[in-house]
Amino acid sequence: MFLFGIIICLLYTPLFGVATPFTNRSLSAVPFTLPRPSQNPFANGIPTAPRVCNDLFNMSIACQLALKEHDNGLIAFGGGRLMFQDKSCSTVQKEGIGKAAWDAYTLSVSASKPPITGAQMAVWRTYVGPDYSEQQDRMLNNLKRVSDFRHSKKFDIIVTCNDPRHQCPIKVGDKQVGGYGWTYRGWMGQYHNIALCKSFFTVPDLEEKTEFIEEQIQNGNTKYAQEAIWQKNMGQYFLHEMMHLDSVGKPHVKDELVKTGRNGGTRSAYGPRNVYQLAQGDLESGGGAARSSTNADTYAWLANCLYFFEVTKVFPKPPRHEQKDEETPIMISLGDVRENVTNEELRNRMSSVGW
Repeated sequence: MFLFGIIICLLYTPLFGVATPFTNRSLSAVPFTLPRPSQNPFANGIPTAPRVCNDLFNMSIACQLALKEHDNGLIAFGGGRLMFQDKSCSTVQKEGIGKAAWDAYTLSVSASKPPITGAQMAVWRTYVGPDYSEQQDRMLNNLKRVSDFRHSKKFDIIVTCNDPRHQCPIKVGDKQVGGYGWTYRGWMGQYHNIALCKSFFTVPDLEEKTEFIEEQIQNGNTKYAQEAIWQKNMGQYFLHEMMHLDSVGKPHVKDELVKTGRNGGTRSAYGPRNVYQLAQGDLESGGGAARSSTNADTYAWLANCLYFFEVTKVFPKPPRHEQKDEETPIMISLGDVRENVTNEELRNRMSSVGW
């Protein structure tokens, strides 16, 4: 009987932390080491898209031809190129986007590996669902399409700091719009575009956020390591927008809705609280990993929490239901766009995002 007890302890002790993932671990004052990939694909800067690509909602044949011939761009994100729209971003904004892209790449690399430790499984179970293993392979493949940039060219992304369809001033509930993405369906293929609003550049980058949390822990304050909501960063936001692209998310990754509990209302599954609610929902009522696997912010928060759990050794728990979710701004997907799309149609798409 004594021997049987020892065997049980050896087999199951590693899983005890998974059952109660919110339990804190002891912290040391040793400076954090960022688990960065060995190579930054954006170290030499991000190139500019052809000048004729001046209307990303109605991309001309000249633009499409120029993109096809523009073969000296930076190879990144699934073998494609990340480019700026000509003269749309300031030098400071370009630097910020370069950091955001590097951070999104870092997070995707961190999250595209199968969970093998109790800590990693706890994050998946919390933010994807108790049945995460049923969708794990599909989600990992989606994340790998972001991180595996060495393969042959698959798609391009053009980033603009203009607000071409005046969506940035719009608020979704009490949330500011940090940016919006769309896929233009042209005669020669599909083209992915992301517009970043001024509020996007108010979010710290991954290194700034990590250094802040490290400083707080060394001062004896573990609040910011324990609560996922304080760990938002530009890379996570950029990764969210990447997941909406059809060349990345298969099947299409959208913004799923969760119930608000108020008169049958719904809101988009943004932020760790709503991502957690979606993951833990009753499977027969549309919760769990199946819907989590088609929710963009699930990927963003899964990757972010895996990263910070590895760095801090503290589980980043979602906010309690009674806590107000302070996450702002949010990223919006406008979906597929064809030539001559109207502002009214885009406003209708924006208004369909519940909060």
